[in-house]
Amino acid sequence: MNTILIDGVSSDTVRLRFDKLPLYPAAKRRTNTYTIPGSGEDITTLTDDYDDIPLVLEAYLVGSTTIQAVYDWIRSGTQLILSTQPGVRTTIKQVGEIAPARIGWDAHKISIPLTLAPFRYRVANDAVTLSESPAQLQTIGNLYSLPVYHLTGCAGDISLTVNGTTLSVTDAPGTVTIDIGAQTIYSTINDVPQSILDTTSGAFWNMVLHPGDVPNQISWAGTVGSVAVTRNERWV
Repeated sequence: MNTILIDGVSSDTVRLRFDKLPLYPAAKRRTNTYTIPGSGEDITTLTDDYDDIPLVLEAYLVGSTTIQAVYDWIRSGTQLILSTQPGVRTTIKQVGEIAPARIGWDAHKISIPLTLAPFRYRVANDAVTLSESPAQLQTIGNLYSLPVYHLTGCAGDISLTVNGTTLSVTDAPGTVTIDIGAQTIYSTINDVPQSILDTTSGAFWNMVLHPGDVPNQISWAGTVGSVAVTRNERWV
């Protein structure tokens, strides 16, 4: 039976039933348009931004569960998984008005309008540990990903190179975490993250991972015990 999960809690808990579930629509990539003086045509360029995705789920509410209980359940979390695509998750950004319509004595048909973030992420997102340099790492998805690199056993001056982009760290502490999505570099000392951006150099924001048959090239130099990569593979 079709179900959805919100932060791991199934729609079965509020007695929602779905005849079918839609596929996630593809997000639309935004463009910039520039008018050129004296030219009869504008120039349009693609950006790295994507529009949010509208999605309407049609469901049946059976039994004694109230519409308020459905509202509370949907708004209790943000991570959505459809049973028809269990390998990926997306983020609920907004819940529209749920309009019920009675069909029979004890059932309601309801439409659940959602606004979703444009990206879908792989549910299985465990870190992969690389123990020897150089290393290769393949990813899936249809868009480059913004990974997190976690270096342990560090000492002295070190560097990490991903697909030709090198980040250097001067007098590295024991651990170094490079979060490409958050665009920050930090070390965890006594369980407290502390920024070490001022001891680094290099365009680390370009250290993304590309999907496809060609593996990503990763290497490091200096005293580094291992490198763990959380890939954050994604789709639009």
